[in-house]
Amino acid sequence: MNTKVKDEAARRLSTGVIDLIRVIEQLRRESAARQGFSDLEFRVLIRIATLGTASPEEVARERGLSGADVRAEIDDLVDSGYVVRTKDGTYAATPAGEKIARAAVDGLTSTVAAALGPASDEEAQQLVLLVDLTTRMLSQSLEGSGS
Repeated sequence: MNTKVKDEAARRLSTGVIDLIRVIEQLRRESAARQGFSDLEFRVLIRIATLGTASPEEVARERGLSGADVRAEIDDLVDSGYVVRTKDGTYAATPAGEKIARAAVDGLTSTVAAALGPASDEEAQQLVLLVDLTTRMLSQSLEGSGS
């Protein structure tokens, strides 16, 4: 494969990945709004519920967010009963928070699975998690470059 063909293939792939990220983020925002959450609050809840206990600073760093914003969202989630503070000062999802986060991830997964056609639910879930990781990495990269 010559360089021109490789460059075109890489461009098309990156465009497709960016489009997929936008669609998944839009679906997440819509899911958050339907359930009465802000997008940021929903992202924080999903992070804590799916990846386990974390401090506000960990969540902020992993998601490329402001620590103050994350602390405010965690306070709201605690007040709403979706997150609790643990003895070691980190935060964990309550059963109610885990249920909402699981439903959100399952909904995104089934939507992506339907769009991908022959992909399995497991492959679709892996893709949703990969898109989340890619979004975080891009966010951190842009933050570090001053963009």
